Amino acid sequence: MVHEQNDFEQLDPNLIPAERLGSMIFFAVLSCAAFVGWLFFTFFGWGFRDLRTWLVLLAGAGLLIVLIWWSCKYPVLRWQTTRLRKSELGLELHRGVYWQHKIFIPRERIQHTDITQGPISRKFQIAELVINTAGNHNYVVKIEGLNVERANQLRLQLLPRVRSQEPAMQESPAAQAPRDIAQEGMPQSAEPVIFNPTELPQTALDHTVLDQTSLDPTSLDQASLGQTEDEIERTK
Repeated sequence: MVHEQNDFEQLDPNLIPAERLGSMIFFAVLSCAAFVGWLFFTFFGWGFRDLRTWLVLLAGAGLLIVLIWWSCKYPVLRWQTTRLRKSELGLELHRGVYWQHKIFIPRERIQHTDITQGPISRKFQIAELVINTAGNHNYVVKIEGLNVERANQLRLQLLPRVRSQEPAMQESPAAQAPRDIAQEGMPQSAEPVIFNPTELPQTALDHTVLDQTSLDPTSLDQASLGQTEDEIERTK
């Protein structure tokens, strides 16, 4: 059962009897150990006729009564002063009987979560949610007294979200825009032009041969060289 007040949730009411039962078991064991110690000092120390023996017994009994009363009252105060609220950003926790602590756990800093249950917790259908975060302060936050179903829901909801990543080869629209603009200016049916000398007219080929022979003296034949030497001798 979840109680809500101003969007905050309270712990499960079964936390109160569960903590009371645990405290009773603890104080029962402590009382037995204290009584055995009292008997030991009575038989081997002060004796039954010593007034100090009964004063110690009365003081121990009074202290035990006060502790039992406080163990019954404290779970109620703890249940009333503990609040939690889950949001898209993380989990906010308010707790503390005398000193209030406000803790906010961002979702991005949560590494993993655990759920633990003891024998008494299983009897009352409550669990403890353990949140492990990345950081030095409050890196482990424990929330006791949650209903088992609610603890499982929070555990799944607080896990870091897995963001879907796009393929690395896919380009963004901003990167594709300049390429599209450049492609629009080019003709769609543009094909590479292959130069073929046989397709040129004969006059163009003749000019090409004359230009090559004028530029390359080695291309002249031997008869042309002989005529040039005769003309030089005549001029002399």
